Amino acid sequence: MTSLTRILKIIRFDNDEILFTMARKLGISSAYLSAIENGKREIPSDFVAKLTKLYSLDEKTIDQINEIVAKKCKMLKSIFLL
Repeated sequence: MTSLTRILKIIRFDNDEILFTMARKLGISSAYLSAIENGKREIPSDFVAKLTKLYSLDEKTIDQINEIVAKKCKMLKSIFLL
């Protein structure tokens, strides 16, 4: 389980939602959200902003998600530079 998976599961649990409901609110399919959570798909550029707006995330959670996104971007850049 990735860090992003844990964070999103906590958000869903706190809001009494399932993956399908969260995905629908974010405007993506549940399969795509699952793939994002598991590091198999790129995180959309507006993903954090949508999450923040929909779930009124606190600064700590926003920072954690942004850190995960930044690490993923850095990792992808290093792969493409090889």
